[in-house]
Amino acid sequence: MTIQKSFFFIVFLLICYILGLLFIYTHQYEKQWIPKVSFNLPTFMYTHHLNSSSQKETLSESDSLPLPHLLPSQKSLVLFSKTPIKQQTLARPLSQETKATFLYRKPFSIQPGKSKIALIISNLGIDEEVLNKAMATLPENVTLSFSTYAPDLKEKIKAARQEGFETMLNIPIETKNFPKHDPGNNAFYTFASDKENIDVLKNIFDKDIPFIGFLSPRLSQLEATPFFQQLIQNEILSKGLIYVGTTSFNFSSKQAFTIDLSIVNNLYPEALHVFFNEAIAIAKDKGKAILVFSPLPIVFDEIANWIAQNQDEAIQFVPMGSLLEEEQINVSE
Repeated sequence: MTIQKSFFFIVFLLICYILGLLFIYTHQYEKQWIPKVSFNLPTFMYTHHLNSSSQKETLSESDSLPLPHLLPSQKSLVLFSKTPIKQQTLARPLSQETKATFLYRKPFSIQPGKSKIALIISNLGIDEEVLNKAMATLPENVTLSFSTYAPDLKEKIKAARQEGFETMLNIPIETKNFPKHDPGNNAFYTFASDKENIDVLKNIFDKDIPFIGFLSPRLSQLEATPFFQQLIQNEILSKGLIYVGTTSFNFSSKQAFTIDLSIVNNLYPEALHVFFNEAIAIAKDKGKAILVFSPLPIVFDEIANWIAQNQDEAIQFVPMGSLLEEEQINVSE
């Protein structure tokens, strides 16, 4: 009986020894297996400015949607010729400008009598590979709008214009679903003072980059406030810049446009084709249609194929700045 107890005691000691070794081993390599819990605070809750590497997720245009599977047959095989835009630098500071859109737009031949469709790719510049894909795939009558948080923004806008693309900026503004979509630390907020919001715009103007205007692709309660509408008139439209947003503005100026379709969700090819058909119907009914897209490679391929394969002679795809030119022509007539 004593031998049997000794045997079990020895087995027990061995088991304890093995468990101890396992504990020591897993403790040393815990980073490989212990799940980590992390969270992001809205940027207004801390004071330091965001850097480009930490804000990519914060400034995403969509809610981490799964990327559509891109079949080989869906890839764009179209090559478009492109003419560089000569104006690569500001002619003078934007604070002194009155004709910015006409100076920095893409020269484009408008075909009278045709319904116009302007396509804008939103929030570019954060991901360099996505920007390169856009410039390599899309035709030059598509307008590229950049995030103000993009690293090396000046160089990227210069590269886009050298590739023949008209350039805009996404205006960082509090949206209706804030803080789910956080526009970042240097943005317009309803809780900010008038001076703070005006300083945001001045900081953007100080970037010394050529662009034709601002894009606001998401619904914003701030956009409809008297203060912000006055800011648009006095500080944006007065510079000759255009503003493209979700609000129907009653400005006497023709420089403010309302988005007809903002396509930031459901980006599968079949859904995109439905949007394309809807855009054609809107353009034929109103004379023009403005579409805004999230920056995804599959979107670029589908847009390129749509434009290349379009056989509707009543439709013309134009850069955003050309819509302002047409508005001015209509007014003068």
